[in-house]
Amino acid sequence: MIKKILLLLCCLVLTGCKAQAPVSATTPVTTEPAAVETTAAQTEVPTTIPEQTVTVFCPNADATGFEQMDVTVSGIDEKTILSALISAGAIPSDVEVLSFRQEDTQLYLDLNNAFGTHLRSTGTAGETMLLGSLVNTYLTAYGAEAMTVTENGQILESGHAIYDTPLEFFS
Repeated sequence: MIKKILLLLCCLVLTGCKAQAPVSATTPVTTEPAAVETTAAQTEVPTTIPEQTVTVFCPNADATGFEQMDVTVSGIDEKTILSALISAGAIPSDVEVLSFRQEDTQLYLDLNNAFGTHLRSTGTAGETMLLGSLVNTYLTAYGAEAMTVTENGQILESGHAIYDTPLEFFS
């Protein structure tokens, strides 16, 4: 009985404690490990951008203030923030970012003519709501204090105001 147990233990040790497929007389036995091909797709680790939440400011129903909604975006940058504003209906869909930069707590955002055209087509309250939605959302997303908005690289003007100084948070 002890001989059988020792024999069984020896067999397990010799086989590496792994079950192996039986070798037939016609199957060649190789001693070298098989080469495994790897492709770039197998070795690349997929890059995922973590989702983040942006607080989007939208005009309330009577245009006297702003409602806030949290929107999940795949990374915070000037274009995803603008897309969130467009999706929320705060900014027209034809508005595009031409350039953006941040210097300390100051933001600089240059938008295309569509933004200025829409701004000039609204009344005073609509203008305040449009700019407030844009400025509050960007300032909050970047933790900034002020923002300069331009149109095609030029000072933003409407029939009501000339926006040649940095804008702060609209309350």
